[in-house]
Amino acid sequence: MKVNTDFIDNFPGPAIVINDEATILRANQAAEDLAKQLSDAEAPELMSVLRTAVATGQTGVFDISFDPIEGRRAVYSLTVVPTEEPRGALLLAQEATLERNLSKALSDSRQRYRDLVEISSDMAWETNAAGQFIFVSPKGGFGYEAADIIDRHYTEFLCNRSDEDATLVFEARSQVDDVDVWLKAQNGEERLVRIAATPVTSDSGDWAGVRGVCSDITVRHQQESALTHSQVREELLTHIVRTIRDEVEPSNMLVAAAQATARSVGAIGCRVYRTNQAGSFSCVAEYGALGDDSPLESVVNRLRHQKLTVQDEVGSVQALGVVTFNNQGQNGAICLWRRKFDPDDPVATRPWDDDEKLLIVDIANQMGIALEQIASHERIITLSRTDSLTGLLNRRAFFDELERRFNRLARSATSSALVYVDLDNFKLVNDVHGHQRGDSALIKLRDVLIGGTRPTDLIGRLGGDEFAIWLENIDLPGVQSRADALLRAGKALQVFSGKRDKPLGLSLGIALATADRNENLKQLIARADAAMYEVKRTGKGNYYIDGSNGPSHAVSEE
Repeated sequence: MKVNTDFIDNFPGPAIVINDEATILRANQAAEDLAKQLSDAEAPELMSVLRTAVATGQTGVFDISFDPIEGRRAVYSLTVVPTEEPRGALLLAQEATLERNLSKALSDSRQRYRDLVEISSDMAWETNAAGQFIFVSPKGGFGYEAADIIDRHYTEFLCNRSDEDATLVFEARSQVDDVDVWLKAQNGEERLVRIAATPVTSDSGDWAGVRGVCSDITVRHQQESALTHSQVREELLTHIVRTIRDEVEPSNMLVAAAQATARSVGAIGCRVYRTNQAGSFSCVAEYGALGDDSPLESVVNRLRHQKLTVQDEVGSVQALGVVTFNNQGQNGAICLWRRKFDPDDPVATRPWDDDEKLLIVDIANQMGIALEQIASHERIITLSRTDSLTGLLNRRAFFDELERRFNRLARSATSSALVYVDLDNFKLVNDVHGHQRGDSALIKLRDVLIGGTRPTDLIGRLGGDEFAIWLENIDLPGVQSRADALLRAGKALQVFSGKRDKPLGLSLGIALATADRNENLKQLIARADAAMYEVKRTGKGNYYIDGSNGPSHAVSEE
C-alpha cells in the first residue's frame, strides 16, 4: 500500500504515517496530540504490532493509553495498516476515552447495585407479566428465602387478596412511590411494607411486568400509630377534664364527666361511683339509662374486690369497669356499657379495644382526683355549716335553712314551730367539773334533741348552750307533745349537774308559725326568744308556747 498524502490530510480522525522504526513521518491536524504522545512515550505494544503488520502484511488493532492530558487519561484504539512506500504503517486512530469511561462506569454501577441489593434490608424484586416473581434480592424478605418467593404469584403473599393498593403496585403501568401494602410474613405475622415500583417493558414496548423495592415499616407504623393514639387520648382526656372543670356544681360535674366519657369511646352509657363509709360503691352520676342494673352488678362486685379493670358481657350489653383512686386508696369507679357485639353493626357494638381501655384508665385517674376534690369540697361545706363539737348545723347554716323553710310555709296551709332550747345551770357544770365535762353534756343534749325530733325537722347549735329546733308541719297539740317528751328526756342531763340543788335541765321557748299570721322571720324569732325569756322568768325547766292567734300559754310543770 502506498500512502496518499491527500488521504491522510483529509481523514476525519487522527491519521499518522510511521516507518518501520516507529518514527513519525507525517500526521494530519487531528493527530497532533496523539503524534506528540507517541513521540514522547515508549510504546512497546506499538512496535510489536508494527513489526507483525510489516512482516505479514496484515492489519492489526490495539488500544493504547497515555498519562492524563489536562487532567484526563487518554485512550486510543489504533488500526495499524502496513505500507510499502514508505516501509512502515499507517495508523488510523479513534479516541476511546469516553466509551471506556462509560463502560467502566456502567460496570461499577452494576457492581454497586449488586452490593447495595445484597446488604440492604429492603427487598428488591421483579415480576413478569403473569404476576410471578422472577427476581428477588438474595436475602429474600419477611422470613422467606429468595428461592421460596421465586415463581410464586404476588397474591399469595397478600393479607387481603382484594387489596387495591397491592394491585396498583404489582400491576403498575406507571411509576408508583410510597404505596403501603400489608403482606404475610413466613411466620404468619402481618407486615406493613412501603413499596416503590416501576413497570418493565419488552423490546417491542409491551408491558412485561414490574420491578420494585419494598421496605418493612411495621415497627415504624406501630410507633406512629401508638403516638397518634396517645395524642388522640390526650385530646379526649383534655376535653373531659375541661368539661369537669367548667361545671361548678359537683353533681353536674360528675354527670358531665359521665356523658363526655361515654361519648369519647362510643359507649351508650356510663356510671360514676363513689366509695361510701361502708366500703361499698354508690352511684353518684349516670349518663344513658340502663334500665336493669343487673348487667353492672357483676362488674361492680368484682371492682369492690380490688380488681383494677373488669370487662364482662351480661345480657345484651358488654360492660367495662375501672377503679378510681386517691392518695388514700380506692375512692370510686367508672362503669361503661355498649351493646354486645353484633356482626351486622360491628362499629357500634365493637369489643373494647386496648386503646379504649387505656383511655378509660387515664379518665379514671382524673376522675379519682375529681371525686377527691368533691369530697374535700363537701367536707369544707360541712365544716362551714356544722358545729364542730355536736355535728349539728351551726348558727348561720341553721338560719339559712330556717329562712328557706319559713318562706315555704307561706305557700302552705300547715303550721310549724320554732323552738329555742337553753340549758339551765350549765355554767356550774364547767365551773365544777371543767369544760370537758361540759362538752360531754352538750353532746348528750344533742342526742336528746335528735331522739325527740323527726328526720324532717331541723336542729342547730346557735352557740354555747343555746340550741334551736324547727318542727316541720306540726300543730299546737303536736308541739305540746314534743315539748313534754323533750323535757322528760332532758332529765338524763342531771348526771352532769354541778350541784345537786342546781340540776342541769332544759328550758324551751316556742313560737308557733302559721301562714295566716302575716309575720316575717325576724318577728317569729323574736317571739321564740320572748317565749324563752318567759320560761326563765317563771322558774326554768319548763316550756312556753307563743300561739298562732295572739299570745297563748301552755306551760308544763316539771
